[in-house]
Amino acid sequence: SFPCAAGASPALTFYAKATVGLGPVVVRLGRHRCGLTAVACDAGSLDAEGKLSPTTEYALQTVLFQGVTAYNGQVEVCLEVYDESGGLLYLDDFSVSGNA
Repeated sequence: SFPCAAGASPALTFYAKATVGLGPVVVRLGRHRCGLTAVACDAGSLDAEGKLSPTTEYALQTVLFQGVTAYNGQVEVCLEVYDESGGLLYLDDFSVSGNA
């Protein structure tokens, strides 16, 4: 989660890599949204289903959102990993712009 001010249009960036065999990672808004309506599918690093596909090398991932924050608070983002192969997801260097 990250702090957000009213009237903001945040963008979340982070580095991700995965071990061989890990499938796509679904990105969704959590319970705390500050008025944002959804992640922006088919924008930034997300495909039309809101998924990103980390490779075996660290790569910058960008998550954009639909809507503008309605009030000051916290925005919660969930990365849902569905993996039956025992793959690992590594995340690093989270930052947010446009949130103040």
